[in-house]
Amino acid sequence: MFRRIISIAFISLLPAIAFGQSELAMNEINFVFEYKDVAGTVADFRSSSKVDIGNLSNSYFEGSVGVGSLKTGNFLRDWALKGRKYFNEDEHPRIQFRSTKVLDTDEGIRVDGLL
Repeated sequence: MFRRIISIAFISLLPAIAFGQSELAMNEINFVFEYKDVAGTVADFRSSSKVDIGNLSNSYFEGSVGVGSLKTGNFLRDWALKGRKYFNEDEHPRIQFRSTKVLDTDEGIRVDGLL
């Protein structure tokens, strides 16, 4: 699930990054689980990233979303996801990602990192 959220966020930022925009604004990320018919959004997105198109190894991506903004269209499911069994919003109010490696591969740009 997280890999999909991060992938969607990264893909949606690429056009702005490629054209040299220094400030990006995003208020919501949409996601769909492939193995179930569940869709939703997560908002409160924050990012601090740098992209060096000429040398991708100098690039990095950091970002987070607020757990409290998670919405799947089902109040009970949202409440359970924000609880201690899954995201534990009280102890971890943000889902964070920090890249450890950015590579240019035959399939496109690959970003490895810690979630």
